[in-house]
Amino acid sequence: PLGLARAPAGGAQGPFAASLLAARGLAGSSAAAEAQQKASTQSQRSLAKAQQQQNQITDRIPEPPVTAPEAAGYSVFIAVGLGATAAAAYSVGSELLITPKHVRVFNRALELVRSDSQVIARLGSQLKGFGTDSRSRAARQRIPNRIYNDSDGIEHTYVEFQVSGPNGQARVTADVRADTDDFTFVHVDLPLGGRSRRAERITLRP
Repeated sequence: PLGLARAPAGGAQGPFAASLLAARGLAGSSAAAEAQQKASTQSQRSLAKAQQQQNQITDRIPEPPVTAPEAAGYSVFIAVGLGATAAAAYSVGSELLITPKHVRVFNRALELVRSDSQVIARLGSQLKGFGTDSRSRAARQRIPNRIYNDSDGIEHTYVEFQVSGPNGQARVTADVRADTDDFTFVHVDLPLGGRSRRAERITLRP
């Protein structure tokens, strides 16, 4: 009987076997790479989950309480702010409620006169204001004034006083409306000098 032909041991079978082994090696490498990628992905997910849990725990931790020195510092800061506010309120209230109207008008008019260039040129700087031209201290401290209503029923405060400087003395009259607290006029009667008793009147613009 005819026997089956057998492939030679080392001829055509060598390249076939090598190809088969190479294919198996590539499949094994691909499987290993896929397994490594899955493991890396799983590890990243585990780290992200752990970080999320840690953040949740950290969010639940209460903030540390304010220490005693910090609380004392806040108290001092608040006390200083309240003190400054109270002082400002007292200053404004005393100016409006305690100081008489005619004295407030006198103070405002005197500051206006002191800053006028014409008055400074005639009388000099560092002007002093006082009530009546007298040697009596009480008379000098008393400011002549009058409170009246005009034809429209608006209240006015009128004052009259003296200003004195290194170069002479002048008479000042001023009037303020109560509804707007604005000057109606501020007049300064500057002496002409010499033996003449006449004076030149200038009107100041607030």
